[in-house]
Amino acid sequence: MTTRSDNRTKNTSNGSEIFEKVLNLNIQGIDLLLKDMFTKVSHSENWDLPEKESKRLITQIGKKKRIIKSSFVFQLKKNFTDFKAVRKTRLHENMSSDWLALGPVGDNERNETRELESMISRFEDRYNEYYQLTAKRLGHCVNRTRTELHDNPMHVKRLFQSFQYAIDSLGLETRHKISLYRLFANAVIEKLEPLYNSVEQCFIEHHVLPDLKLIPKKSPAQESSKQSVPNDSVAMARIPVLMGVFQTFKDKSEFTGDKYANMFPELKGELANHQISEFDHLLDQLCKKFDFIFDDDDLPDRIKGQIARLQIYLFMSSIQESDLLKRSSNPARRLLDTIIRTEVDFAVGQHDEQSGFEYLRDQIDRISNNPFIESSAYAELLEGYLEYTSGKDGSQKAVVEPLLPRTEPEPEP
Repeated sequence: MTTRSDNRTKNTSNGSEIFEKVLNLNIQGIDLLLKDMFTKVSHSENWDLPEKESKRLITQIGKKKRIIKSSFVFQLKKNFTDFKAVRKTRLHENMSSDWLALGPVGDNERNETRELESMISRFEDRYNEYYQLTAKRLGHCVNRTRTELHDNPMHVKRLFQSFQYAIDSLGLETRHKISLYRLFANAVIEKLEPLYNSVEQCFIEHHVLPDLKLIPKKSPAQESSKQSVPNDSVAMARIPVLMGVFQTFKDKSEFTGDKYANMFPELKGELANHQISEFDHLLDQLCKKFDFIFDDDDLPDRIKGQIARLQIYLFMSSIQESDLLKRSSNPARRLLDTIIRTEVDFAVGQHDEQSGFEYLRDQIDRISNNPFIESSAYAELLEGYLEYTSGKDGSQKAVVEPLLPRTEPEPEP
């Protein structure tokens, strides 16, 4: 049996090589997209400018396109180098993540910043889940243990930053820059999906999947011999299917108030429709645990409703950590146990005013915007919940003993 640590050793032994392959894929893909963008420069309909200004800008870009391209590639490489080096302090990371706000600020700069932020927001939502996964996989290649979504050197924010630097030497007026940003967005950013898919395929081919362990459906011969032979093409095909299912159930969980339902039977059925059955046992376990929660008559419905919103995220976390809800020390397990016991105590003691409902609602709103919820987020939510509820009566609530029944791990076949 291959352990998580074994996978890390295997993957990181040639991690730098994989990292370089991903960088080269980006350079090649962006180069093609920039060439396509430059072919569109000469078409005046691509510019929201008077004809005379458009012609002057077209001429200027035509003379400088090699400089623009080389400057962009230089900055793109620097983004990857910075990610790999991890020399920045937390303060420097926080400052550099707000690069749009740096430098002198006047009306022109503010207009430029607003336009860039609008475009970034537009595309960030589209590619959000991809960025979270690839940032972790790139970090896995270079032994970087902590990554944030915006650290990803392929993030649209980083690409717009690179393009901003690339055209800086042209000395353009703000409205000309904005027109060029719009062309860049339509000709490059809009068409990133094939490049991102090729990077995803590269990770799969090299078995760099630290955050989503996909088990291909075995043939009868494989089942009988109890062998698990990786099938990268099958795994790759399943990623968009799983992501689509995850997103559907994320949308289903976006309710508030006292509505709740155990979504695991439906989720199991949906995965079965796509011939994905390797998670059935995990889904059955989660189904039982949430039946246990929802059948608790002393737990207020509005609290059940908030806990229900975490179901799909707990499933995704459980794919990564098979014993997530078995270990009482796990942050997700402790969070559920603590909320349930504390809120039951409040309800039974008729102290509804001490409930942490509002805190849970607001914080789950916040963290549910992420493609995955990491263990640290569950731990932070638990810590904040305890502080919030203790502040209402002046006494700190103790962390409770495990409430959910333990399930002993089944022996490996």
